[in-house]
Amino acid sequence: MSASPIARRYARALSELCEPSKNHAVISKQLNAFAETWSSSTELRALLQNPVIGLDDKRNVLAAVFKKSLSAPTTQNFMMVLLESGRIGDIEEIAQAFEDSLDAATGRVRATVTTAVPMDRAYLTRIEAALARLTKSTVTLEAKVDPAVIGGVVTEIGNVKLDGTLKTQLEALNERLLAQ
Repeated sequence: MSASPIARRYARALSELCEPSKNHAVISKQLNAFAETWSSSTELRALLQNPVIGLDDKRNVLAAVFKKSLSAPTTQNFMMVLLESGRIGDIEEIAQAFEDSLDAATGRVRATVTTAVPMDRAYLTRIEAALARLTKSTVTLEAKVDPAVIGGVVTEIGNVKLDGTLKTQLEALNERLLAQ
């Protein structure tokens, strides 16, 4: 899914802030960690998005979260800007857009491989190497397990989905038989 123009704009601004210190990767990890905290904590979301609670109180809550997580000043300042501009609720999309821009700048692509059972590391390494040759980029591979796949592999790279699963082949066979 493509990020919204607003998420991309904030991600681009953050990238520019990171440029002098070249700490994009650190900020990306911290942003993703906060986004994960945000998505898992209904209390935090309710508190920071509540219009009745004053901005100073919200800043104090955010500062307490940062104190616990030891975030870089760039991350802290950026999150305060999001809070003050009413965009804190967009943190997950902004974090994804920042990660996407970082990937594009470093020539990295992310791929997901889904199988019915866990794959061993050697096989994942071979898939990663094959995808790197195919895309002519560095590949970061994520392995998922979904028993519904039955057998075979689903590979997703960006907007491209390669489905070589037994489930899909059986569904196609079923459709052909029903069509006759």
